[in-house]
Formats: sequence, structure tokens, C-alpha cells
Amino acid sequence: MNSKESHSTRSLILKSANRLVLEEGVSKLTLDNVARLAGVSKGGLLYHFPSKKALILGMIENLISKFNDNVKVNIDDQDNKSGQFLRSYLKSTFTDSNLSKEMNTSLLAAVANNPALLEPIRQHYYQWQQQIEKDGIDPILATIIRLAADGLWYAEFFDLAPPNNQLRSHILERLLQMTKKETM
Repeated sequence: MNSKESHSTRSLILKSANRLVLEEGVSKLTLDNVARLAGVSKGGLLYHFPSKKALILGMIENLISKFNDNVKVNIDDQDNKSGQFLRSYLKSTFTDSNLSKEMNTSLLAAVANNPALLEPIRQHYYQWQQQIEKDGIDPILATIIRLAADGLWYAEFFDLAPPNNQLRSHILERLLQMTKKETM
């Protein structure tokens, strides 16, 4: 298997694991079920992920990588530098529903199987928070804005009276405006 095929198979396995958790629930996340859904042999799955723990870590690492890539893509070089990272974080949190679903399924899988598997995402949250605090706007306001975005994500994740699409769009716009008004 060449490296391109290997990467493609790995991506297929991760997508299948996320889909399995989303459609059937975290209790159905087994190596056999993921291999079946991905259309690979169990040996093929084990080549990429030698254990369920490795699979869940792969899910977490994949979503971190995608989120970081999304943040980089959403940075506008023409944008006012103050609050630039925070605005990109907001856009990444609000606009990629597929990434949100992956985050949901990956975090559920980690929490249900071994909460210690959340450590990589915790570390990245610390890094994101540090960047937000040093982003050129008041760190308290910046943190409130991040927590509001995260709170919206959690409301949607648990279906806790999430806002409709129009209100959600207005919330994003208001949060983006807040990153431009106040500087340190």
C-alpha cells in the first residue's frame, strides 16, 4: 500500500468511526463495526489503529488538525490585526457544521471510553486560549467571546435550546463586531 492509499484508508476509517458514533451511538464504536462500515478488513483497520484507544486518539487528533487548518484558512490578511485570531476562531466554530459533528462524535467517544483521551484537545484549548488572550484586544472580553462561541457549540451539541439559523447568524455577527470595538 502506498502512502497516498494509506492516508486515504486512514481518512476513510476515521470518517466511518465518526459516522458510526453519530448514527448509531457511542456504544456501537467497536473496531469490528468501524472496519465493516469503512469496508476494510479488521487487519487493515488494525494496521492504522492498533487499538480502540488509538482509533479514538486518531479521531481527536484529526479534528484538532482540521480545526487548526480551518482557523488558518479563516485568517484574513487584510483584516485588522487586533482580534484576528479570535475572529478566525469564531468563524471556524460557527461555520463548519461537518467539523462540529466530528468534534461531537470524537469527544463523545473519548468521554465514554476513557476521559484521559481528551488530553490532546485540552492542550490545544489552552494554546487557543493563550492566542486569544494575546490577540490585541482586552483578554477578558476576548475570553468572554470565546466562551460564548463555545457555549453556542455546546447548546447545539446537546440540543439545549440552540438558536435558529437567523439568530445564530446574528450572534456570530455581533461577536465578530465585539472583537473590533475594544482594544487593549
